[in-house]
Amino acid sequence: MKTNQYVLREARSVVLKFPDPSKEMVIQAPALFLLGEGHGVMEMNDQQYELSFGCLLFAHGGANVVISSSGQSDLHLYMIQFTPYKLMEDTQDRLFYQQDGEGLPSNGLIATNRFGVLIGLFKAIIEDYESEATENPLEGQRLLLELLQEVLITNRQIPQYNHATPIQKAIHYIKENYNTKLERPFLAHLTGYHPHYLSKQFHKETGKSLSDYILQIRIDKAKELLSITSSHINEIASEVGYADALYFSRKFKQATGGYPTEFRQSPKRIVAFQYIGTLLALGITPVGVDARLVRHSQLLRSELADIPSFEEWESHKVRMLQPDIIVAPNYFRADQLRQLREIAPVITQSWEEISPLERMRMIGQIVGKQREAENWIYQFNHMAGQLRRKLEHVIEAGETVAAYEIADGNVYALSRQDRGAYALYDALGCTPPAALKQNVLDVGKSKIISLEELPGYAADHMVVSIYDEAGMENTNRLLASEMWQQLPAVRKNRMYSIPVNKWFSNDGVSLQKLTVLLAQLFLSQ
Repeated sequence: MKTNQYVLREARSVVLKFPDPSKEMVIQAPALFLLGEGHGVMEMNDQQYELSFGCLLFAHGGANVVISSSGQSDLHLYMIQFTPYKLMEDTQDRLFYQQDGEGLPSNGLIATNRFGVLIGLFKAIIEDYESEATENPLEGQRLLLELLQEVLITNRQIPQYNHATPIQKAIHYIKENYNTKLERPFLAHLTGYHPHYLSKQFHKETGKSLSDYILQIRIDKAKELLSITSSHINEIASEVGYADALYFSRKFKQATGGYPTEFRQSPKRIVAFQYIGTLLALGITPVGVDARLVRHSQLLRSELADIPSFEEWESHKVRMLQPDIIVAPNYFRADQLRQLREIAPVITQSWEEISPLERMRMIGQIVGKQREAENWIYQFNHMAGQLRRKLEHVIEAGETVAAYEIADGNVYALSRQDRGAYALYDALGCTPPAALKQNVLDVGKSKIISLEELPGYAADHMVVSIYDEAGMENTNRLLASEMWQQLPAVRKNRMYSIPVNKWFSNDGVSLQKLTVLLAQLFLSQ
C-alpha cells in the first residue's frame, strides 16, 4: 500500500516584466520552478542559481527566494507548491497522515532532459488549478503525481557545488576548509581566475575582500566554539585555522572589538525557537522568539509580550537581531539549520530524549549558568514535594491519574514530554493506569486510544485538553457517546479540563507554573 500522499497548494505563473529588476517571495510549502522564457538568476537562502531556458529548481517550504532578470525581455517561471504527507496509522475506520518531507531533495537545481514533458505537466496543472469548474476533480491530483514521479524519482538532483559560479566554488571551499591554510593562488587556481582578478571579482560579488571573508568565517566558528564548548583558547585557535593562539586573539579582537575570553564571559544575545521557558528560568531574556510559542503558550505570554517574534522560516528577521547564539529544536530540516548557522552558532537538543530538568542542566552549562540551573532545580523539586503532600488528601492511595488530549474526536494518551504530562507524572508523582504506562510512557510516544481501548487506558482522575482547531463536530460526538459518559472519571466528576494553551509547553518557567496549576485543579474539586 502507498504510504505517501501529496496535496497541491498552489500552481501559478511567476512573470517578471521587463524592466522590473526583481521579485521576492517566501515559499510556504515545497515548490518546483520551471523556467519557460527569459534568462536570469534565482537567489535562494543566500545561494545563487542561473536561470536558463528549461532549468528546473526545487525549494523547501520556508525558503526565501529572489528572482532577477538579466536580459532585455520578460522572465517567465512556472511554479507548483505542494505538501507531502506520510501515512502514520491505518485502522479499519481511519487513516492518519502526518506532514513529512523525508525523501525530498535539497534546495537547488534538478537535472532533467525532458523539458517538453515537464512544461506540458506544469501548464496543465496550473490550468486545472486556476479553473473554477472541472469535469474531473481528481485530474489535478493525477497531474501532480505524474509530475512528482517525473521530477523526484526519474530525475537526479544536480550537486550544487558542480554548478556553482567560480566565486561560489571559492566560498564553498573556504567554508569546508576554514581550518587549513587558505592562500589566494590556490583559490585562484580553483576558480580558474588570475589571483588579482579573483580578489576583484570576490569583492564585487560578496561585498568583502577575500581576506576579510576568510576572517569572518573563522571568527564565526570560533564564536560557536566559545559559546557551546569549554575548549581552551589554544584548542579553539587551532580548530579555526590559527597555529598561534596570541595571533588568533588579536584577529578575534580585530573582528569583534574584544578578546575571546571576554566574548566567552559576556552575556549573549540569544534567539530561541524552543526551550524559551528554560532560558527565562535561568534569568536570560531572548532577543527574539518563536512566534508559534507566543501564539499558543498562555503561561509565557506575559514574559514574551515585548520580545520580537518570527516564524521559523523568517531567517531574515533573525539576522536583523544579530544574535550570538540561536537555540533551535533538532527536528528542524537540515537546510533550515544550515541557514541559521550562517547567522550565528546554533544549539540543538532533542525534545523527547531528556527530561526538562536535565535540559535545564545542559542549557545552564552551555550559557554559563550552571549554578542558577541547580538552584532552580532544587527550588522546583522542593515546591513539587510540598504539592505532592497536599495532594495526598485529594487523590487516594491506589487511584490512577493520567493526561489526555482530544482532537477531532480522537483521544490521545500523552507521553511524558507532551503538554503537562511530565508535571503530572514526575513532578506531582501521579500514578498512571498500567496499560498507559506500558504502551505510552515507557515507549515515549503519545498514542491514539480507540473507543474500544479507552476503558483500559482511562484513569480514576483524567486531565483532559481539547484541541478545537481540528473541528468540534467529531469531538462533541465523542463526548456525548455512551462509552465516554460511562467512564468512572466522568461519572464521579473527576474529569479536569485544561485549555491547550495553558499546558502547551513544559520547560522552565512553563513547567513551574503548570505544576502549580495542575495541583490547584485537583485541590479545587
